[in-house]
Amino acid sequence: DICSELSTLSPALVNSYRRKYYLSHNGLYRVTIDRDISYYYVSPNINHVLTKSDHEGIVVEIKYAHENDNCLDKLTNQFTFRLGRNSKYVQGMSTINDLLY
Repeated sequence: DICSELSTLSPALVNSYRRKYYLSHNGLYRVTIDRDISYYYVSPNINHVLTKSDHEGIVVEIKYAHENDNCLDKLTNQFTFRLGRNSKYVQGMSTINDLLY
């Protein structure tokens, strides 16, 4: 059962960030801007924070319904930075792994 499986899990990473929310004029696109991102490694054995790493830069996320994908280029062409995919969890685990090993 799912509850027994979840009880075997332990935290590996805590992340924190400051976020601002924006909504397009037509209400179809939501943009979040994350800054002051920090990652904390949590020991699986003693359940406390051992290592902290700060992420330089900001993360901008665009959220929208799949049916509005056709207008995304018009929105993203207004940005002056490189677009790509990002996962704060993957970034955090990679950053912490680099510090530990």
